Amino acid sequence: MNNPYEVDIGTGIITKAPDIVSVRALGSCVALMLWDIHRKIGGVAHILLPDSTQSNGRHNGKPYQYADTAVKKLLDELIQEGASKPSIKAKAIGGAVMFPKTEARNGTSIGRQNINSIKAALEKERIKLIGEDTGGTKGRSAKFNFNSGDVVVRIVGGKTISV
Repeated sequence: MNNPYEVDIGTGIITKAPDIVSVRALGSCVALMLWDIHRKIGGVAHILLPDSTQSNGRHNGKPYQYADTAVKKLLDELIQEGASKPSIKAKAIGGAVMFPKTEARNGTSIGRQNINSIKAALEKERIKLIGEDTGGTKGRSAKFNFNSGDVVVRIVGGKTISV
């Protein structure tokens, strides 16, 4: 097992098996993995916000920061590296409601908006979401294994699951 790469908030990475990619600090943020199941090429984006239009359409050179631009950027880079779009599948981790009282007053949480925006972008690109651990009220960290496609999720409080 290779040493894990770490993806920070608003950034992304393209890599291949046998690499491991780690993402921490997933509160309302969502880690999105796109993975070519046959070529074992993949990428991870650490998405902060649902929609780049919240910044007047400017993503300030950080397309991975927004769900609507991250999905397209990740997909384009994967195809450039030799991935085949029909073989690409997705997994999503995160999107928690971190401040339930505040977010209840303001309507839908940022986490839920992130999840919805990612799912809409994946549907538009015809990429199937084959696994997710999203929502809830606890933060997470995740490790993506690009050899197997497995994702190990550690939930704050100690519980670990596989997606």
